[in-house]
Amino acid sequence: MADISTFDLLIIPYAEEDPDQFIACTSQESYLTLAPSLVDSGAYAAVEVEYRRRDSPGGGYPGTMDDIELCLQQLAVFVQKHTLPLDLERLILLGHSAGGQLALLYADSASKASAESGVRPLPIPKLVIAIAPVVDLVAAYERKLSDEGDAAERFMKCKPSDEDGKCLERYMDASPRHRCIPLRLPTLLVTGKGDTDVPFDMVLAFSDAATAAAASNPEFTNDISILLCNDKTDHYGPVNAESTEWAKIRAAMDAAVASWA
Repeated sequence: MADISTFDLLIIPYAEEDPDQFIACTSQESYLTLAPSLVDSGAYAAVEVEYRRRDSPGGGYPGTMDDIELCLQQLAVFVQKHTLPLDLERLILLGHSAGGQLALLYADSASKASAESGVRPLPIPKLVIAIAPVVDLVAAYERKLSDEGDAAERFMKCKPSDEDGKCLERYMDASPRHRCIPLRLPTLLVTGKGDTDVPFDMVLAFSDAATAAAASNPEFTNDISILLCNDKTDHYGPVNAESTEWAKIRAAMDAAVASWA
């Protein structure tokens, strides 16, 4: 067990529990193995941050995005108030699918707010891990991602062409591909070639764009890596603590943390 004064803090956003909205119960059960496995290792404290889903009251754009910022703000207050042994300077933000999208967007907002104000109004992750993230909302709409093909539209509550293009601006505001590049914080992107929910080529294109932007913008991070899982890796394999994919993610995360010492 690590000394409690040296716990790194890992935040895992996940959707609020609504059994009518889960794609598959087994997938959610696998996802919920991550935090216990991290805590059991003795090296991390883990906090699961709940956000409203797209069809919940106030959920979708921009409420769901606001939920993550509010939770991280309140967590910082809670840690300070109760003198908890959690190091917010060594914060890892990990998200899967829509949670990966939210992790990237939060990291962008927090780092920009700090750069503009000179202070830290929001905790800033030291590492962002986005697993099968929905990185391009416009492409997600055009490619009709999700089982029903309307996930992006239901999240945004409009089509990109609505309101004479004003909705397109909203899509871009919620889209890491359009809003977050160049990336400002060290980021690990994870994708699998067998993922049909968030196709790997979409994540790979985001990684390539972020890497190219970093090369021409030296003031931003060039610490961008992508973990390509095997051809059989689907959307949910990487978020099962018993999977080989998660073992690779955990190894990359542990290596990053070790470099901070």
